[in-house]
Amino acid sequence: MFNYINYNVLNAILMAAVLFNAMLVYTSSAAAEAVDKIKNGSPTLYFTYNGDSQKYTHFTVEGSLIAGSKARIVYDAKRKDVLFKNNSAVYMRYSFDFWQSCQDVELKHSASGELTAVIKLPANASTIQIAFFAAYPYDNYRAWGFIWDSNYGKNFSANLISAKELENKKKFENLSGAAEKNTENI
Repeated sequence: MFNYINYNVLNAILMAAVLFNAMLVYTSSAAAEAVDKIKNGSPTLYFTYNGDSQKYTHFTVEGSLIAGSKARIVYDAKRKDVLFKNNSAVYMRYSFDFWQSCQDVELKHSASGELTAVIKLPANASTIQIAFFAAYPYDNYRAWGFIWDSNYGKNFSANLISAKELENKKKFENLSGAAEKNTENI
C-alpha cells in the first residue's frame, strides 16, 4: 500500500524543512543578538549612512554614555560599503584624552551585518573621540596607507556622563518627585 513514493512530494517536504531550518537559524541568531543587547543594556553609538539621500549620520546615541560602564559602537554596513568597500576589516581608533593616547579595535560583523565593538569607558573620562580606518590595499593586499572616516579630519566626539553627574541627576529627580507629591496633596 505504501510502496509507491511520490518523489515530488518528498522533495517539496525536504525543501520546506530546509527553508524552515534556515529561518530558525537566522531568527534565533538575530533574537540572541537582540536579547544580548537588552540584557547588557549598553548604550549604543550608531554610525549610519542613508543610501537614498546619500547622507552620513555622524552618529546617534541610544542610551546614556556613562563613564565607568561599557558602550557599544555600531558601524552600518551601508556606510562601510561606501567608504571601505574593498576592505574586509574595519578598525575603530578611540581616545579619552584628545589623542594623547589611543586604542584600536577591529569591528566584528554581527548577525544583522553591522560592524560592532563593545568598549569600556574609563570612570575618569569625560569625552570620547573616535575615528574609523581600513588599510588601503596596494598589490597582493599589502597595505600602503589607510582610508579614514573621521568627520572630515575633525574626528567624532561625544561627551560622557560621570558617575557624580548621574548621582546628582538621580537626587534631583527624587527631589522633584517628592516636590510634585507635596503639591498634589495640597
